[in-house]
Amino acid sequence: MELDETTLAKKMITHHTIVYQGIQLHYRKLGVGAATLLIHGFGEDGNVFNQAIKHLPEQGMLLIPDLPGSGESEIWPAAEPSLNDIALALNAILEKEGIEKCSVMGHSMGGYIALAFAEQFPEKMVALGLLHSTAYADSAERIQKRAQAIEFIEREGAAAFLRISLPGLFAPAFREQRKEVIDALFTSIKKVSGSTLIQYYRAMIQRPDRSKLLEAAPYPVMFIIGQEDEIIKASDTLQLADITTNAYIHVLNNVGHMSMLEAPESFSNLLLYFMEL
Repeated sequence: MELDETTLAKKMITHHTIVYQGIQLHYRKLGVGAATLLIHGFGEDGNVFNQAIKHLPEQGMLLIPDLPGSGESEIWPAAEPSLNDIALALNAILEKEGIEKCSVMGHSMGGYIALAFAEQFPEKMVALGLLHSTAYADSAERIQKRAQAIEFIEREGAAAFLRISLPGLFAPAFREQRKEVIDALFTSIKKVSGSTLIQYYRAMIQRPDRSKLLEAAPYPVMFIIGQEDEIIKASDTLQLADITTNAYIHVLNNVGHMSMLEAPESFSNLLLYFMEL
């Protein structure tokens, strides 16, 4: 299994860049029509969605950025950019494309950025998707774990950290039976720098609780939940969905934190549904 575009050529993917605050940001664009911004998570790049988007029909527009420091995008020069800063950078992509309204879905950390975007640009929101993500702030325990991860990355490097941590993102049966998928993911992202990962961790630690935003959201909010997700617990996400005014809840059995790789066809169907909300 490869995380490349060889099977996606017929989708007419085009590559684009913008310069934002002195850094070059890369994004891919495919399809036409109503726009959806699809944001990858920590330690990933936009290619993590390749297996899923190849199942999509030729309808709707997807914009898939590489976040600063990931994929083909340059690292942010500031020491500690916030998730709000990253959301502003993604808005620059929409402005370049002339998009006034869009749906926004983010995976894990990408969901935190999607929430930051929704808070800053409520007038642009058509729908919000939280893919294995949450609107709650980090708990004290989670902050401590992130601090320990930063120390490990500073000591051992990004590649060593990713090699150890990636398997825990997948459901136990999947990581035993489909090791080649995890290996392919590692190969595709192993060049990310430790500085980038540390920037992301510090930004996540500092993010506020945005659950109130979901309580008042006038647009649909989709939750995609992995029943065996060890990072974002299904029970916690269901609690969050319960206070969300206009929630659409999808729980995937035998899936951990990476449905776009663990169950790409199911995720593709849910993404299509989301794009049509």
